Amino acid sequence: MIPFIVHATPATQQLGALTIRSDATYQDAIDVYGKPSVCLPRKPWAPFATAVWRTDGFRLKITTLGGLTPGKTFCSDPRHVQIDSAVVTGRRWHTRRGLRIGDSAAKLHRLYPHARRFREGWGLVQVYRHCGAGICQAEFHWVPRLTAVLRDGRVASFVFPVGAEGE
Repeated sequence: MIPFIVHATPATQQLGALTIRSDATYQDAIDVYGKPSVCLPRKPWAPFATAVWRTDGFRLKITTLGGLTPGKTFCSDPRHVQIDSAVVTGRRWHTRRGLRIGDSAAKLHRLYPHARRFREGWGLVQVYRHCGAGICQAEFHWVPRLTAVLRDGRVASFVFPVGAEGE
């Protein structure tokens, strides 16, 4: 049975039985959850695709900056495509502290009093990191590792910003 727990530390991200490392590939997700319900390549010029596991209630944005095998796509070359982000929407998913999809914003703030607001949602787990890309406002900044996205005052999804593009 799959543990429907999302968890993160400053160094790790865990989507149930899948440990999302900095070099996590689409194949890693397939090895744990099986083939997705669908893999949707975006428009031909878009630099990513979306793999959806409907029954398990999550989707992965997959991409690579390292190049694909000739004749392959993001969806057909899982060993060479990395996980950019994971979005969890299934109601069975929850954090170790008990925050679930559908819970109120009040419960989020009670369980995570130090949650920090980010553009993507509320950072349940974040890390203070050096700005490596040079596009930050300061040399160091807070980066979310696990966020909760609210819609109409309720947790609509959990998001893991991964950023493993294989460059």
